[in-house]
Amino acid sequence: MAILDELIEKSKDFDSHKDDHEVAAAELNFNPGGDIVMATKYGPMNLQPTEHALSQVFDRLGNATYGSALPQKHMLSIPRELMAYDLNYLMPSMGKKNRVPWLVRCYDSTARACLTTEYTVLQNTQVMETVAEAVRNRVFSAQEIHSPTVTPDQINLKITTVNVNTDDGPYGIGAYVRNDEIGRGRVEMRPYLKRGKCDNTIIFPGDADMSHVHRGSLRRIMYETYSALQHAFHLSQTWLQTLLDAEMEQLPKMDEMIDQMSKKYAWSIDIRQAVAFGSEGRDTVAGLVHGITYAAHTQLQGDDQIDMECLAGQFLRSMTTKREALRQ
Repeated sequence: MAILDELIEKSKDFDSHKDDHEVAAAELNFNPGGDIVMATKYGPMNLQPTEHALSQVFDRLGNATYGSALPQKHMLSIPRELMAYDLNYLMPSMGKKNRVPWLVRCYDSTARACLTTEYTVLQNTQVMETVAEAVRNRVFSAQEIHSPTVTPDQINLKITTVNVNTDDGPYGIGAYVRNDEIGRGRVEMRPYLKRGKCDNTIIFPGDADMSHVHRGSLRRIMYETYSALQHAFHLSQTWLQTLLDAEMEQLPKMDEMIDQMSKKYAWSIDIRQAVAFGSEGRDTVAGLVHGITYAAHTQLQGDDQIDMECLAGQFLRSMTTKREALRQ
């Protein structure tokens, strides 16, 4: 699939700027400007840490020395020289208690993550090449990749494998693929639906074996990722039928439920109004699901959009679970 090949090439270009360094605590320091100074295979190196990388340092140092993370807001607000002094003071004592080396993940001269060598490195490119291999082996097809996101740190792919005609119009069914390289999330495959030709997409919860932390054998994670792609596709077919059944399930207090969700998830007025509008006047479980996905693609972007599309899938699952419990 041409678009998938293009995304892989884009990711490979990012990879050419990346490097990883294993560093003992005694060899990792901060200069007065707050940059990381460390010995590497290339010799001494200075790296500017991202706020995310610093938060990981605060967490590990604080937990090793005090039992809780150093307060991030405070550490970032004090002068960099003072922050560097505090971190350099704590680093040796942490090294004595926890000898697992740091894994500093870099992009050019930026430290994008400060993890440990217990973290299993799984590159975004490897994940997408696994998808491409599954397509070549006809595990599933890839007719469309909807609004893909490929950055140096993360990928989000919504892959439509088959289009199905229903009484509610056409739906694309497939798999959602996600990976993160800097310790913010798992590699995961989830069932996914795309409604007709619009941008309403729903991401459903997957089974436990479809999501993996970056720990343990890379070979095992890669194998299970490959298997999870086909599993996500099969589950998406089941979820489509569940969504169609939900078209007949009435929600007589729809406005009240939207208000409750608005408070629970701290929605803005615009998001709340978009949810109501996107339900298309249908006071049903499916109507509310469509309203949530409509708000996701019209009001949000990036991770916030993905989170709301996942919320739509979680809501449908919760309502389905309640309905099944009442039947028993």
